[in-house]
Amino acid sequence: MKAIVFDLDGTLIDSAGDIQGAANAMLGGLGLPTISRAETVALVGRGADSFVRGALEKAGAAAELYPRARAEFGAAYLAQGASNATLFPGALDALAALKAAGARLGLCTNKPQDVTHEVLAGMGLAPFFEAVVGAYAGHPLKPDPAPLRACFAALGAGTGLFVGDSETDAATAAAMGAPFGLYTEGYRHGAIEAMGAAFVFDDFAKLPALALAG
Repeated sequence: MKAIVFDLDGTLIDSAGDIQGAANAMLGGLGLPTISRAETVALVGRGADSFVRGALEKAGAAAELYPRARAEFGAAYLAQGASNATLFPGALDALAALKAAGARLGLCTNKPQDVTHEVLAGMGLAPFFEAVVGAYAGHPLKPDPAPLRACFAALGAGTGLFVGDSETDAATAAAMGAPFGLYTEGYRHGAIEAMGAAFVFDDFAKLPALALAG
């Protein structure tokens, strides 16, 4: 039985609007300039702590503001939920097809674990995943391979396919030695050729055949 683990933000869902909204609520509350969607996407990928530090740096704010900013960002994100997030077209059907074919599906994200479960439930994604590994205190984030390895282990697999959209995801798969499937319509910043992907796709209708091949 094939094990397939997915990233969340930029892979299954377009959550940049939610992240931007929470960031701008935090920045506005601190009297700092807000950020655009493009600036938000440029900071996404290495977890909330890194994102908030990057947003403060972009705003020219003192590093001492970080504890307050991090708390306000988290509160704003939880308060708004996934109100602006959308599923990428075809993602739900692709997950259903993979599940029907017998694949065991997991999710590995740098989004906080509690927020991840809320988003999955709110967007109808929770039933597809047998294992969910998000960020929580004292544990490493991607691109460290530990969370991906833990997700595969929870699926009863030593390894499997990792599907993501970013340089962070590609580096995580490479660090674990797992094949990587690249969704090209997410939050990638660099060239596709530099990602070391086993396959690439721009349409979720193509994913089941690619993921189940071999």
